[in-house]
Amino acid sequence: MLDAAHAASFHWRVAGNELHAMRAKTLLAEVHALVGFGQSALGLAEEIREYFLARPTDDWELAFVHTIHAHASYVAGELDQHQVSYLAAIEAIDNIADEEDRRIVLETFDQVPKPGEGR
Repeated sequence: MLDAAHAASFHWRVAGNELHAMRAKTLLAEVHALVGFGQSALGLAEEIREYFLARPTDDWELAFVHTIHAHASYVAGELDQHQVSYLAAIEAIDNIADEEDRRIVLETFDQVPKPGEGR
């Protein structure tokens, strides 16, 4: 999974534009969180959050950004950041207009521990 995410990131840096490269970093951040690489996950999540919050962003993509930042923060042990991003993710998910987009984001969100759950 980690190798595939890094390969996708390399591909999109070469073949795509800046948006594609940042979406690939979004995937990398989530995979790093899933495998327990907290510091690298959080570094990537901070970078994508800064990028996507600085420009107009689709509702589903904004929800992914907050969700993945919450996950990375949790794995990195940054529990205050985790709680803030977790709540931002809930709000962003509630604002997704398309039901299918919401369902897809929720599949990732459901992997994120709730604030207060033990580490």
